[in-house]
Amino acid sequence: MINRIKSLNIFLRGFIYSSTLSLGLYILMIPMLFFKLGEYPNGLLLGEFISYAFCFFIGLFSNKLAKKSTVAIIVILVLRILVLGAVMFLVGYLYYEQNLHIFNLFTVTGGYFIPIIVIMIVALVERRREESVR
Repeated sequence: MINRIKSLNIFLRGFIYSSTLSLGLYILMIPMLFFKLGEYPNGLLLGEFISYAFCFFIGLFSNKLAKKSTVAIIVILVLRILVLGAVMFLVGYLYYEQNLHIFNLFTVTGGYFIPIIVIMIVALVERRREESVR
């Protein structure tokens, strides 16, 4: 099983590692649901979902996108930031204008950055491993 995970590309490996980390964080936040602080785990879940959707999309098409051009990757990254901005605007509107405390702005942002940080760490480890082999 470990060899199968190591044979995947960087994005899919990062997806698996960050999914495990995010699931652990969500399990640690479950008691907040019982104390009527559900906006924190829900915000974490929303941010992670947005990030996972884009990370998984990039991971599936990374070989095809790299062969075409880097412009496609840049467009996807800009689209990712725009989607985060739209979600943050919607969450802020619901939180402050409609007084619906479903999601928390800070945990949405934190959940959004967890997968990309894990992917960066996996990429750095992979690069150092390749350099040490040479």
